[in-house]
Amino acid sequence: MQKKFFGILADLAFGLQKKQFVYEKLKKNEEYFYFQQPELVKAIQELGLFMLENGIVTEEGVPLAPQNETDAINNYFSKTLDEWPCGKHPHFQNLLVYQENEERLIYLSPERTHYEVTSWCEELAAASQSFNYEAMQGAVYEQFAFVSEEQYVFLRKYIIEHPIINLIDKYEFNQSGKKMGLTTDYMDKFIETAFEPIPENVVGICGFCKWTVVKTTFNERCIDRLCYNNTDNFFHVEEIKDKTTKLRLKPGVMKFMSLPGKDELELYEYCKALKLDVALWPDKDRYDLKIVTSSTVLAVDVKSYFSPYLLAHHIESKGIFKNLQGSERRILVVPDHRVQKKDYIQIIRNILDDKGVESMTMKSLKKIVREEAKRNG
Repeated sequence: MQKKFFGILADLAFGLQKKQFVYEKLKKNEEYFYFQQPELVKAIQELGLFMLENGIVTEEGVPLAPQNETDAINNYFSKTLDEWPCGKHPHFQNLLVYQENEERLIYLSPERTHYEVTSWCEELAAASQSFNYEAMQGAVYEQFAFVSEEQYVFLRKYIIEHPIINLIDKYEFNQSGKKMGLTTDYMDKFIETAFEPIPENVVGICGFCKWTVVKTTFNERCIDRLCYNNTDNFFHVEEIKDKTTKLRLKPGVMKFMSLPGKDELELYEYCKALKLDVALWPDKDRYDLKIVTSSTVLAVDVKSYFSPYLLAHHIESKGIFKNLQGSERRILVVPDHRVQKKDYIQIIRNILDDKGVESMTMKSLKKIVREEAKRNG
């Protein structure tokens, strides 16, 4: 039930985001008229059917669901889940086991004439099979198919460490790449695939992730809610000078490769400081870190998702760990700053326990790593 509801939320989020995209395009062309977004209408219908099937209905048996797109936007999606008209229904409350009940899908203008999707909506939309963030990430992985393992590590680290680049950065990237045997044509194609021009509405550099902060109708935003939480609502934003001479990572690459990669590199340096034998992305990303000790081999995959349901969706649709060897101990690690409630790890364990994968926080893994380092002497 919870899994299906999450899937419907993802479809709703995608429909809302696509409607906003179409609206902005029409506005730019000075075309103003009411329109319905087919993907959103379909998802609203799915929501109504879900409510009916699960007994989330009025005393008369009418589903507690939006009657149409306008009703959905005004009375549902612009409110937190527990403020929905069905928010007090016991069957619906059973769905709100994590933080999503504190979130809303859109910010609605006071005039109720337009809206803007929230960061949570964007994260949900990314779980929709139709959304293009994963396509951005996939395009970069296609480029990795042509390189050696050493070159792969170089390129992955570059993406993590360079959310924004200028002309000098690009020149230094080409020089370093040439020393590793990469051609100029390949490196130009890689930059073109992973990066994009900086949009006009960018107002500065995020103090947390070092990507771009944009000014929207309702607020300032970056790539993840972590950015908002760790910068005091973007109180201090570094100015970007000469935007036209700089590039930024494409949103999907920043969201799914660079941002979680920071936790991977931090764990790598932690293990190196303990003098452990550690490698990043062995065999071109069978998993994230291989930690070899005197007693075991830890196969570690770091997953950084705000919601355990987003992570669960990713695991079930994409799988986890590739071509493991029998001696490797499989561990999925969630950064501590993602685990807001104790339920998070348990939700993931419910999915992975029968697959022979251990799930834990970064703090728990570091304790294991320290113990292994002591055994190594």
